[in-house]
Amino acid sequence: MHLFTIYTHIIFVAIFTAYILIDRIYLRNFVEKTKRESFYRKSRLPLLVNSFMILCSGIYLLVYTDFNALVWLKIIAAILLLYGFFNCPFFMKNEDCEFKKFMYRFGIVILLIITIILGLSI
Repeated sequence: MHLFTIYTHIIFVAIFTAYILIDRIYLRNFVEKTKRESFYRKSRLPLLVNSFMILCSGIYLLVYTDFNALVWLKIIAAILLLYGFFNCPFFMKNEDCEFKKFMYRFGIVILLIITIILGLSI
């Protein structure tokens, strides 16, 4: 069961990672706004289900983990990533400065990379 949970967690994290990279690199740069907004509306529920599955499998894996500083860093990075990802559109709509919009957009990619690196260091 533990190995199944690890594989499940990895699969859902890979889907989440692919979505973030496709969104930040391709959709926001090459797809017009109306098609992009339609895609975001259609992908809202699958993203929430995916995030829920990541949280469930991650919490299950935490039960069998000895807590140390590295584990706490992983938890903090994952929480910041999910919080930033789901709140990024609200912050960007209220922001006029293009540099801050850029940082909101690619700050998520930076957090994603940090979280993956921390997750791979077992």
